[in-house]
Amino acid sequence: MELNTKSTMLNRHINSANHKKANTAFMRVGTLLVMTANDPVNQKKITDWLDYLLKQMTDNINSDQESIRVLWTGSAPKLDIVPVAGEAKHYFYINHPRLRLFINQFNRVDGLAYEVDQLWFAGLMSDERREMSYKKLLYPMNAITEHFNYVTNISRRSGGTYTPEEFLKLLSEQESMRTFIMHHFEGPEHVKYAGTVKKFAGCE
Repeated sequence: MELNTKSTMLNRHINSANHKKANTAFMRVGTLLVMTANDPVNQKKITDWLDYLLKQMTDNINSDQESIRVLWTGSAPKLDIVPVAGEAKHYFYINHPRLRLFINQFNRVDGLAYEVDQLWFAGLMSDERREMSYKKLLYPMNAITEHFNYVTNISRRSGGTYTPEEFLKLLSEQESMRTFIMHHFEGPEHVKYAGTVKKFAGCE
């Protein structure tokens, strides 16, 4: 799926290791959706989970949008900013159409980051606030990636590498992704990231 990035922030993000990490995480989830095409019980667990995560992501971005839009004043010009290399074309690889909904939100983040750049060039935002705004805008993108990776990595706990087959076997033992997460993210060994995983999935 093509991403036509305009903002300094998203160009910087995509040219870092974070972009490859996000691609891998999304491909994992897409594979699970493909593999459960004839398994409606497990697929519903996954799609319900994705619907909730998408709402969380959308709510975060909507909040960011409101906070950015109030910074514009009536007389402030919205400058057209041409990136050094022009508008950059990047690609995000997905293997299931449902994941397009998340990538569409990435495009929204790019648009808001471009508005941050415009505010900065217009002198309405300090260097420090610009970087803070970037971090806030990147949060939902990074949080989704981390969440996908932490949750799917459950299947690696018995040793070896991640396999979708092992993940689906473990998922079959639970009523929903919520109970799956609550069950597998207990104990002191998960204290570093369990809170984040549970909070983003609505388990707290």
